[in-house]
Amino acid sequence: SDAAAAEAGVDTGTFTVSLDKINNTGSTISVNYLVTGTATATDDYVALGGAVDIEDGQQIVDILLTPVDDIAFEGDETVIVTLDAGTGYELGTPVEATVTITNDDLATVSITATDALASETGPDAGEFTVSLDAVNNTGADITVLYGVGGTATADADYTALSGSVVIADGQQSATIGVTPIDDTDFEAIDETVIVTLTADAAYILGTPDTDTVNISSNDETFTVSISASDAAAAEAGVDTGTFTVS
Repeated sequence: SDAAAAEAGVDTGTFTVSLDKINNTGSTISVNYLVTGTATATDDYVALGGAVDIEDGQQIVDILLTPVDDIAFEGDETVIVTLDAGTGYELGTPVEATVTITNDDLATVSITATDALASETGPDAGEFTVSLDAVNNTGADITVLYGVGGTATADADYTALSGSVVIADGQQSATIGVTPIDDTDFEAIDETVIVTLTADAAYILGTPDTDTVNISSNDETFTVSISASDAAAAEAGVDTGTFTVS
C-alpha cells in the first residue's frame, strides 16, 4: 500500500495484509509470511517478524518497512513479502507484494596517473585510472566527467580525449589512455596532459581529483646544414656571397 521507501529521511514503506471479510472469530488470526528480495534484513531495513496478527473485529493490518540509512554505495533494493500457509485462513490473490528502497548514498570518485610517463617513441602511451571508493552496485553504469589541460596540444601531441569515462556496473574503476602522436617538432622539454575530474550529481569528488601524464619528445636534437645561398662573389663592386646555416 506504500511501495516506495527511501533511506533519505528514513521514509517507510507499507505492506497491507487483508482478509476478505472482518475477523469475527473471537480470536486473533496470525498470518505467516516469508521475506525475500535484494535488500538485506538489518543492513538495509529493520528485520520483519515473519507473521502478523489480525485481531478479532479487524479486517486488515499493516506491516511497516523501515529502511536503514546506511553509508553503502548501492542501487535501489527490493523487499518482497510473500504470504505463507497457516491456521485459520486460506491464501488468496495476490499473495506477494514488493516495496522498493531508494538509496541516497553516492560514490566518491578520484583519479590517479597510473602510468605517468608517456613518450613519442613507440609511441608509449600513458594512463589515468578513475576509481570509485566502492564497487558500482547500482545496476547501471556511472559516467564520470573530466576536463583536460596541460602544455600538450590535443590532436597535435596526443590523441584527443573524450571528456568522460564510464565505470560499468559491477566495476570499481576505469582507465583513460593517453596516446602520444610522434610528430617531428623539436620540443626540448616534456609536455603535460592534466586531467581534472568535473563535479556531477551522480558522484562525489574525492582526492585527488586531478593528475598529470608527461609526454617526452623524441625530437630533442636539431639537424643542422649549410648551403651557399649566394655562391658567387666578386672583387668588382665588392659583390658579396652568402652561406646559410639551417
